[in-house]
Amino acid sequence: MIDQEPTTPHVGTVHLLGASGFVGKHVRLALEAEGLVVTTHRAPRLRLGARDVREVIAGIDDALVHDIRAWLHPGDVIVNVAGLIGGGDPDAFTGANALLPAALARTVASTGSTRLVHVSSAAVQGSSRTLTAAGALSPFNGYSRSKALGELAVQSLAPEAATCLRPASVHGRDRGVTRAVVALASSVASTTLAPGTASTPQHHVENVAAAVRRLVTMAENPPPVVLQPDEGFTTYNFLMLMSGGRRPHLAPRRLGPLVSGLRGASARYLPVAGKQLRRLELMLRGQDQEMSWLTEHGFTGPRRHEAWIDMAEEVRAARRPYP
Repeated sequence: MIDQEPTTPHVGTVHLLGASGFVGKHVRLALEAEGLVVTTHRAPRLRLGARDVREVIAGIDDALVHDIRAWLHPGDVIVNVAGLIGGGDPDAFTGANALLPAALARTVASTGSTRLVHVSSAAVQGSSRTLTAAGALSPFNGYSRSKALGELAVQSLAPEAATCLRPASVHGRDRGVTRAVVALASSVASTTLAPGTASTPQHHVENVAAAVRRLVTMAENPPPVVLQPDEGFTTYNFLMLMSGGRRPHLAPRRLGPLVSGLRGASARYLPVAGKQLRRLELMLRGQDQEMSWLTEHGFTGPRRHEAWIDMAEEVRAARRPYP
């Protein structure tokens, strides 16, 4: 099955924030390929020291809401792919990943005729054994805490007009994380926990962009949280695919809790290392997820495993010093 045609009779202008970022560039291409009118907006640089969602909501600048509202007409959709991934400034994380989506949610709720699609992250559920749309949030570092606050604010302010999409690990030819995974999978250090059959939530960036497009164009009213659909990888076959066929080592399962413990400690004392260990944990232990609402409504991402093979081969070829 391929991604279905839009089922909504009319979508106004799509206002895209974060169009220059890794995911945002692909989202813009997917929306424009659908024939939609896309207007890009530069995300304001915001900072906020907030410990809970009430403080995030209290920090919304009315002038910013007024400026955003001036963009909008009935039927318009805001797509927010802007956000901060790196760095260690908690106030900057909160400003970019929580305060901005909160301001966008307040704006669409005040119009009564526009919608918001906010790209969040499965990191908000941390190391939960199963990712669920309705499960408890369990962030583990500054980034995931700020994304969790952003989701809570959006759901509080625009429960009927906003949807948070949660991808997990997103890959593309031009992403550093993907290059690092290919390098690891191709090396003697490639390892996963025996027997290697655990699911691992890995997403092709073009499938994420297609999911955003589907949420923008569908007539059905999506729920407040939607998981990015699973692409069917196990820890073993994902590493084999990314390496071009190299079989990873199978490590004893008892090492899994050790990796999780190291990741938890690093999240507290060395946040950058904690993020890298989280990615390693997804390849070692994997993580289950429930079926996505999008899958239940007929969506299938356009990029299958063949596209992953091509992407990994291109990344490997770029690493070789000679033909």
